[in-house]
Amino acid sequence: SNQTLMDTLSGESVVKYTREWGTKGGTYLVNAMGTALSWTLNIGLGLIFAIYMLLDKERLMMQGKRILKAYASDEWVNRVSYVTRVAVQTFSNFFVGQFIDALILGIMVGISLWAFNIEYATTIACVIGLTALIPLLGIYVGGVIGAVILL
Repeated sequence: SNQTLMDTLSGESVVKYTREWGTKGGTYLVNAMGTALSWTLNIGLGLIFAIYMLLDKERLMMQGKRILKAYASDEWVNRVSYVTRVAVQTFSNFFVGQFIDALILGIMVGISLWAFNIEYATTIACVIGLTALIPLLGIYVGGVIGAVILL
C-alpha cells in the first residue's frame, strides 16, 4: 500500500500531471482570452458602426434611394420606399412605447419603495427602469440587481 502511494507520488508522475494540467489550463486560458477579446471587438465595432449610421442616417437614406432609382424601376422604388417607411414607423413606435413603459415602471417602483421607506429606493427604481428596456427578461434582471443592492 505504501509502495503504490510512493509510486504515485514519484517525481516523474508529479511532473507528468503538472505538465498535463498546465497544458490544459493554458489552452483554456488562451481560448477564454480570445473569446473575451472577440466579444470586446465585436461590441466596440458594433457601437461605432451604429453611431456612424445614426449620425448619418439621412445621408445614407438618400444615397440608398439614389442607388435604388438608378438600378430599379419606379414601381420597385415606390414599394421599397413604402416598406421602409412602415418599418421605420413601426420600430419608432415600438421603442417609444418601450421607453414610456420603462419610465412608468421605474416611477411606480420608486414611489412604492419610497412609500415603504426602503433604502436606495431611487437607485433601485432607476436600475429597474433601465433594465426594463431589455425585452422579456429586463424586469427580472432589475429585480435581482435591486435585491443584491439591498443586501
